[in-house]
Amino acid sequence: MCTMHERVTLTSVFACTFGLFSLTHGAFTANAMKNFCYFTNWSPSLANFDARFDVRDINATLCSHLIYAFANIDPLELKLIKSETGDDNGSLTNKQGRYFEFNKLKIKHPELVTLLSIGGENGKGFYQIVANEASMTTFARNVAIYLRDRDFDGIDIDWEWPMELYRKKFTTLLEVFRQEFDAESLRESKPKLLITIAVAVGEDTISKSYDIPQISRLVDYIQVMAYDFHGTWSKVTSFSGPLNSRLSDIRFNQQLSQQWAIDRWISGGAAREKLVMGITGTATTFTLENVTNAGVGAPVKGPGKVGPYLGKEGHVSYYRVCEMIRKGAVYKFDDEQKMAYALLEDQWVGYANPESTKAKVQFAHSRQLAGTMFWSLEVDDFLGKYCNDGEFPLLTSIYNTIQELAETSGINVTIRSKPITQSTTPVNFRLHHYTSPNGINFYVMRSGCSFIGGHERCSLYTTIILTGLINYLRVKFV
Repeated sequence: MCTMHERVTLTSVFACTFGLFSLTHGAFTANAMKNFCYFTNWSPSLANFDARFDVRDINATLCSHLIYAFANIDPLELKLIKSETGDDNGSLTNKQGRYFEFNKLKIKHPELVTLLSIGGENGKGFYQIVANEASMTTFARNVAIYLRDRDFDGIDIDWEWPMELYRKKFTTLLEVFRQEFDAESLRESKPKLLITIAVAVGEDTISKSYDIPQISRLVDYIQVMAYDFHGTWSKVTSFSGPLNSRLSDIRFNQQLSQQWAIDRWISGGAAREKLVMGITGTATTFTLENVTNAGVGAPVKGPGKVGPYLGKEGHVSYYRVCEMIRKGAVYKFDDEQKMAYALLEDQWVGYANPESTKAKVQFAHSRQLAGTMFWSLEVDDFLGKYCNDGEFPLLTSIYNTIQELAETSGINVTIRSKPITQSTTPVNFRLHHYTSPNGINFYVMRSGCSFIGGHERCSLYTTIILTGLINYLRVKFV
């Protein structure tokens, strides 16, 4: 896949054309790490008015990639469907809804990349999709149409979790997506749709769910959800996403840290340039068993009380923590795990502040990762009225650190070698294309036929080189 940042030259066009190099996707500045930001489609409907976060509130400058979470899977029709009423109006002749407003952000931010995420914690339908290769291929083709019709640049697959029974099926699903997206790009003469996956951090889930070298070969980015190491189930005060393991306390599992998780994925065979480290802005809260014992690792009665904004036991937004501090909560910083915590009566809250996020980005850079991911936009102080640190202080810290690291690296364009692969997969079915009366395109599966999924790449490369030679300054590889 030929991709690049902002600057395109005749040399880079020739290199990309003849398969010599693959250039990284456009981001903030040349050679900058990426920052993937999740928008959750339920945040506009939160009960508290101040907590509601809609597309209009997104600051797209702070993100290289925006991810819309979530679309649902229709396991019977083998296609995607919206999960919230406001996502779209079901018509492509009179486009309305958040999907379209979300992707209009690319008008003002032409280097922005948008992805649609499927699955999530409550996601369903994967088991039916991977029943056989025919159903996977049908689904992948319908997904490509769904993304193109709504102007997304790719798919983010968040299957929690495949485990042993579906480990091979998950790899096959990604292989089918790769083949179908490659073929669709050639067929339609359009840039390739991206494939990213959101993956687990626990050893048991990693070893049972993922063939790491294989999936690393097939996807564009691997987003490691490096948080939720501790939570409402924990017996002592602890952090959701600590950067480092707590070596000073033998009661803590040393595998429960971002550093351990990232190193586990690297040692397992993941390509560093595809790994993205997840950072969460959600704080974890506990009710202390004894207010006189309130350090990290203190016994707790259970999760913290329901807050006024997210309305979830054991979880509050970053700006809620700032509000608690303004009301008298005692602030402390744990240098060992690079996380902050605050105490207000019997309520203990552990969270990432701008100092934490800076350390996390620096770590990701030290491991030569593709970048970071932020879950999720609505939990930062997006209004800028609680933390006295401007709008989006966490995201701003991530963005500024990325820019500082880019400036000190002294590289204008990142070029990575990447072999070109071809594949041909025989299957016993044929796909038929249909368009509904309201303009929705989809495929249906018919058995008893044959379909050859192999494809020839040369025609696309010829188009690319001719376009680049004629008008290379305006070529955008995505």
